Amino acid sequence: MCNRKIANNMKFIRTTLTILSFIILLSGQEVYPPANVDFRYHEINNVKLAVGNVGNSAAAYFGQSGMSHALIFPKSSNNTFLAYHGIWIGAIVNGDTLCSVSGAYNDTKTPGGDYFEFAPQYNPKHIMYSTSIFEKQNPDINPNAVVDFFNEDGTLSDNYFPISQEDLICQFYDNVVTFSTPEAPEIFKLHEPMDAHVIQRSFAWDNEWYNDIIFIDYFIINENEFDWEQLYLGIYSDPHSGDFSKGITLGDDISYWDEDGKFMVQGDHPGTGSDDFPNNELVGFEVLGIALPGGSVTIEGLNTRFWSWEGGPKDPHINSEFYTEMSKNEIDRTYSDQITGSMRGLIAKGPYATLAPGDTIRITCAIAGGNGIIDLRENIKAARSLYSADFQVPKAPNPPKFELGPVSHGIKIDWRWKEDYEGYDPVETVDNSRIDGITRDFDGFKVYRSEESEYGPWTLIAQFDSINGSGYDTGLEFDYTDTGLKNGIRYWYTVTSIDLRDDSSGIGPLESPKSFLVKSTVPGPSPEDSGNDEVYVVPNPYRADMDYSHSPAWEYPTQDLRDDWYEIDRRIAFMNLPAKCDIQIFTINGILVNELNHDRDEKGHNIASWNLLNKNNHTVGSGIYYFVVQGKGSDQNFKQVGKFVIVK
Repeated sequence: MCNRKIANNMKFIRTTLTILSFIILLSGQEVYPPANVDFRYHEINNVKLAVGNVGNSAAAYFGQSGMSHALIFPKSSNNTFLAYHGIWIGAIVNGDTLCSVSGAYNDTKTPGGDYFEFAPQYNPKHIMYSTSIFEKQNPDINPNAVVDFFNEDGTLSDNYFPISQEDLICQFYDNVVTFSTPEAPEIFKLHEPMDAHVIQRSFAWDNEWYNDIIFIDYFIINENEFDWEQLYLGIYSDPHSGDFSKGITLGDDISYWDEDGKFMVQGDHPGTGSDDFPNNELVGFEVLGIALPGGSVTIEGLNTRFWSWEGGPKDPHINSEFYTEMSKNEIDRTYSDQITGSMRGLIAKGPYATLAPGDTIRITCAIAGGNGIIDLRENIKAARSLYSADFQVPKAPNPPKFELGPVSHGIKIDWRWKEDYEGYDPVETVDNSRIDGITRDFDGFKVYRSEESEYGPWTLIAQFDSINGSGYDTGLEFDYTDTGLKNGIRYWYTVTSIDLRDDSSGIGPLESPKSFLVKSTVPGPSPEDSGNDEVYVVPNPYRADMDYSHSPAWEYPTQDLRDDWYEIDRRIAFMNLPAKCDIQIFTINGILVNELNHDRDEKGHNIASWNLLNKNNHTVGSGIYYFVVQGKGSDQNFKQVGKFVIVK
């Protein structure tokens, strides 16, 4: 049933998105889904969560390229957790029981399907916005008190100050799409809007305390002409958990209320399918608090609900049923960590007596990951503590910007601060939160390399710190050349800043996030460096019976979120190329096989790769092949003919 659900929705949405631009151009109509539906991943820390301007994490359901998974934890793993999560809002409005949800599912009744009832306005500026304390900061402003999110045209306000190392902000409404909207699913027949306007801010840090947590604020505005009475707010989640490299078994998910930790737990039950997580990883959902602009609100009512295809109860279908599920004010203990199935869960709080027209209420939630239930409880506990502390986090130093310059068997990393860089020079970092009174606490840099991915694992290859009696006292440097590398192999780099330890508080030294800026390139020779202008091919001969994907990884998956090697991942590299040139590949009989364009300024390295496909995207066979390199621009007089062999 769940597999059919995904397939049907994905087919519908892909079809809709394919024809969307043509419909808009030809008719000017506003069709479903809006063309400006937008999703982003949180990637600053260990929780890779998709968030979007429809109020949920269902990026794949809306056909977002490269976003097949709603939540991956840990970020560098194959552990996927969610179909999607979303917000529920329910109230009595002018005597009617209404509920608007950004994520839910029911196919037991007609009409059925996914309830995606929120959408951005049909405005190209109503998209996801991202910012960071490393890009914009004012020590005199408490960003958690910010109320100015958007300008009238929908762009992010200049008066918005980020709260974390990674803020993602958007807005959406429950009355933009109705059943009368062209291409809207039939399930919108059931939707009666509350006239809710929601501003969503999700945020995260990469440090030792909060590396496994994403926080989400929902600022909910009543834009109805009537009061919202007996208001309930909730967070819904539909787990699709498992190791996606093994194929996901939906029937062995777990979803339950943790009695000891007092939060909702979801994950994959170990030992019941082929998709077990390696370390019994789990995710947890918690409503941290509800507040009005003037301060927090005490709401005693706590409600949890769980629904399962196999054991029941069945999911709600209409407004009154959604509201009933939110407002039972009881802890649902139907399911535990020993009961599996395809199930969904909800945490709801209420009631709040009355939200008047124009008023705003804020619900703050945490989504955390953990290696087992004990670790997860500690992370939820840390989230609660930070919420109580008004999200005041010790400030890591500003991260540097840097550039990579490949040479033969090496890569130069240069992090000198330039005037055209956006953000702040790490050396000028100011931290007024320190107890010891040292506000200018920058100390040095660390340089890391990974040979596997943009997520690491990372190897520290160099460190430079100020001569001040703290650390190694090496003296500051602003560039480093990493040598002894293999030409043609990808390497990833990041440079971080470190500060001085605060001995008065016992905190530090703090380090800026490795994930804030990661770059990759490929070392290789150039005619200028080598003193030799002869182009050559690696490997030559190319042997199809060889495994080029290990030690080192010469070949690798060339598409996002794919771990398996495919035929299109074969790779031959042309080395020692002029800065700009065209490469033509011919059979021994002179038939043109394919053409490549090389521009060192665009690629950032001196190598052009070919995947052994011809112009019609068919694989080529064994044989002797010729190549012709024709220089362009300042190298227009360069021309060379060479040959290589493919053995299959």
